[in-house]
Amino acid sequence: MDGDDGLGKLRSNRLIPRGMSVVFGVFAALFVVAEFGFALSAHTRTVLHALEVFLFAVLAFGVLLPELLGKNRLKHFQKRALDLALLLYIFFELAILLWFSSPAASWGRIVFAAQVYWIVALLIAVVKAHEVLLRKNLPPLWILVGGYLALITAGTCLLMLPACQTGEHGPWEWVDALFVAVSAACVTGLSTRDIGSDLSVRGQAVVLVLIQVGGLGMVTYVMFVSFLNQRRMQLKQMLAWRDMLGLRGVGQLRRFIAYVIGITLTVEILGTLILAETGTSPALNTGERLWWGAFHAISAFNNAGFALQSDSFESFRGSSPVLFTLSVLVIVGGLGFPVLKEILGVRPSRMATFRRIAVELGWRFDTPVNRISLHTKLVLSVTAFLLCAGTLLFLIAESQGILMNQSLPDAAGQSFFHAVVSRTAGFNALNIGQLQDHTLFLIMLLMAVGAAPLSTGGGVKVTTLGVVYLTVRSMFRAREHVEVFGRSIPRQMVNACVALFAIYGMAIVLILTALLATQEGLRFRDLLFESISALSTTGLSTGITAQTNSAGRVILCVAMFIGRIGPLTVLWVVLSRAASVNYSYPQEDILAS
Repeated sequence: MDGDDGLGKLRSNRLIPRGMSVVFGVFAALFVVAEFGFALSAHTRTVLHALEVFLFAVLAFGVLLPELLGKNRLKHFQKRALDLALLLYIFFELAILLWFSSPAASWGRIVFAAQVYWIVALLIAVVKAHEVLLRKNLPPLWILVGGYLALITAGTCLLMLPACQTGEHGPWEWVDALFVAVSAACVTGLSTRDIGSDLSVRGQAVVLVLIQVGGLGMVTYVMFVSFLNQRRMQLKQMLAWRDMLGLRGVGQLRRFIAYVIGITLTVEILGTLILAETGTSPALNTGERLWWGAFHAISAFNNAGFALQSDSFESFRGSSPVLFTLSVLVIVGGLGFPVLKEILGVRPSRMATFRRIAVELGWRFDTPVNRISLHTKLVLSVTAFLLCAGTLLFLIAESQGILMNQSLPDAAGQSFFHAVVSRTAGFNALNIGQLQDHTLFLIMLLMAVGAAPLSTGGGVKVTTLGVVYLTVRSMFRAREHVEVFGRSIPRQMVNACVALFAIYGMAIVLILTALLATQEGLRFRDLLFESISALSTTGLSTGITAQTNSAGRVILCVAMFIGRIGPLTVLWVVLSRAASVNYSYPQEDILAS
C-alpha cells in the first residue's frame, strides 16, 4: 500500500515546474500572435509551428500525463478534459502522419490543435487571474473595470498589427486603434477609420470579438464575478441579484449565464443566415456572404452599430428585409436577458410541444411563469412607447425633409428603422448630417434613453425613464409611493434611477464642455450630438468623428467607457450599500421655487 502511494505521489508530481509551464504558455501565445498579425515568410511560419507543437509536447509529457497518471485520476480528468481531448486528437493525427499518405494535411491539423490549446489556455489563465483577484478581497466592480481596460488594451495592440490593416488610407496611429478598440468593447459604433476598407478580415475579426465580449460582458462577466464571489457577498446582495433577474434561487445564476450564451448564439446564427441570404450579392462566395452576415448580425444584436460599408446602410435604404432583420436584432438585444427569459418562460398550453423541447435542451429554469414581473412590464411598455412615438415623430419631422420624395410605406419603414437604431445601435440608412435640427434633437432624446438594463445596449435605460416619469406622476397625484401596474417600486430603486438620470445630465455637460474647449471649427449642435452618442454608446454621428483631434478622441473614449460602466456602477452601489442607520436628523423646509 505504501509503495502504491509512493508511486502515485511520484506520478502526480510535475516534471516541469509551474513557472516554466507559464513561460511556455507566454512564448506560445506570442508565436500565435506573431503569425496572426505579421506577414511572415513560409520558412518563419514553419519554424513557429514547430515551436508551438514542441512546447505543447513538452507540456503534455511534463505536466498533463504525470497528473493524469497520478492519484485522483477522475478529478484530473475533469479538470483537464480539454487538455486530454486535444492531446488525444494530436496523437490521432500523429498516427495518420506516420502510417498514412497525407502528412501535410495531418501536420496542419496538429498545428491547429496546438494553437487552439494555447488560446484556450490563455483564456483559462485570465479566469484564474480573476479568481486570484477575488481572493484579494477586491470589489467585483473594480475587477469589472480592470477587465474592460485589459480588453481595450489587447484590442488596441492587435489592431496595430500590420496584418490587421490594409493600408488603403495610410497607416493607423495609436489613438485611432485605441478609439476603435474602446468603441468596439463599449459597443458604441463610432470610428475614426473606415472599418470595411482600412481593416483586413483579421482586423475586422478583432473588432467583432471586442463587440461580442464587450456586449455580453456587462451581463455574463458581472454574473460570473458575482457567482465566484458568493462566499464573500452578503446574502442581501445575492437576493437582490436573484430578484432583479427574476430567478427563484441564487444557485440559478450559473444556469442564467448558460442561458445568456445560448440565446445569444441562437439569435446571432439566425440573423447571420437571414442577412447573408438577403443582403449580399450572389457574386460573392459562401464564405464572404456568411462573414458579411455574421459581422452585421453580431454588431446589431450587441447594439454596436459597426458596419462594413462606409455609409453604414444608406445603400440598403430600399432593402426592407435587411433593415427589418437589423431592427429585430437590435430590439431583441436591447430588451435585456431577464426580459427575454421571462418572455420565453410564458408557455401557453398550445405550445406544449415547444415546452417539451425546451425542457430537453435545458432552457427551462423552473415552473412556467404565471405572472409577468413588474420589470418586464415596464421594459416592454416603455420600449413600445418609444418605438411608436419615435417612428411617428421622425416621420412627421422629416416629411418635408429627407423623406419628402418617398412613398408613405417607404418613409414609415425608414422612420421605424431609425427609431429603433437611434436608441443605442448606431446604424443609419439616411445621412444623419442632412437631417433637420428638430429631428436631430429627437434622436438625441432617443439616444439618451437607450436600451433596457442587463442588455447589450447603453443609455440611462428605459426603466430609468419610466421610473422618473412615474415619480413625477406620483408627486402630482400626492402619492407617497411610486406605483405602476398595481405594484410599488422600492424607494432605493427610485433614488438610484433619479440619481442616474441626474448624473447622466451632468456627464453630458462635462463632456460637451471639454469638447467645446478642445475642438475648433466644429458646431455646437454636432458636438452635443457626438457627446450624447458617445456617452449613450449609440454610435450615430453627423460626420465629425474623423474631424476631431487627438484630445477630442480621448475625450470621446472616456465618454464611451463611462457610458458602458457608469449605469452598472450606480446599480452596484445600490446593491452593495452599507446598512441603513437607525436615526434621522430633524426636518426643515426649504424653498423649491
